[in-house]
Amino acid sequence: MESPTRDRALEALYRRAGVLMREFSTSIPPYRSIPRSLVMPGWERGATLNIELFFDFLQRGEEPGEEATRELVELAVGRVRDGEPLEEVLGRYREGAEFLYDRLCAATAGAERELLAEAALPLLRYVTLVVERIAAACVRRAHDPRWELLERRRTLADALLTGRDPAQWADEPVLAVPEGFLVAVFRLGTGGRAGSGPAELRHRIESIPGVLLRLDSGGWTALVPLRAGDDGSAAIAHLSGRLPPRTAAHAPRFWVGVG
Repeated sequence: MESPTRDRALEALYRRAGVLMREFSTSIPPYRSIPRSLVMPGWERGATLNIELFFDFLQRGEEPGEEATRELVELAVGRVRDGEPLEEVLGRYREGAEFLYDRLCAATAGAERELLAEAALPLLRYVTLVVERIAAACVRRAHDPRWELLERRRTLADALLTGRDPAQWADEPVLAVPEGFLVAVFRLGTGGRAGSGPAELRHRIESIPGVLLRLDSGGWTALVPLRAGDDGSAAIAHLSGRLPPRTAAHAPRFWVGVG
């Protein structure tokens, strides 16, 4: 049975850790390859889950099972799928753990400080466990044909947008290169609350047949295939039809330029 003193110290650390993780989420630099407004809803959810799972582990001494960490793993795999390097995604766990432990050490005393000293090894075990599961999931996904196709599409978009010859794709049966594209550059606003709006906008654009899309820290660039005889007018009209109306609830704030 836990002592009342330890229970109170654990509860105090749990509350303080939640506040600190919210502080950490506002201080971390943005991902290099993904717009912040797309990442933050998942990041906030992941931070909450990590705090809950770690303190449950600290209290009961039992490592979280595969199902308990499934959502965390899927969130991280999604960042890798979007084009962020795996080492960058995993590095956030190390950075978050260091931030949390250092700040808690600086703000605790007495029973809380003693409990925090005991928590150092469990924290290392927890971070290692979650990182291992994320890395293993990414290795498994790398052999998925859908994942490989997504990577090919991103590579093709990179080649076209950086002026490299995509001739290597000329005989690719799945990724035929059109004769021309409408280039649409999306930039997401920084105001307002993070939510599903930017993600929904992205999915609307990604669902255009044959579109190639490359994310970056400010938004994304979409290459919309031009049909024969289209000077861009038809493609622009089609693209405009995918944009949410200005009066739509939760519509994201964004700018789009085409050429």
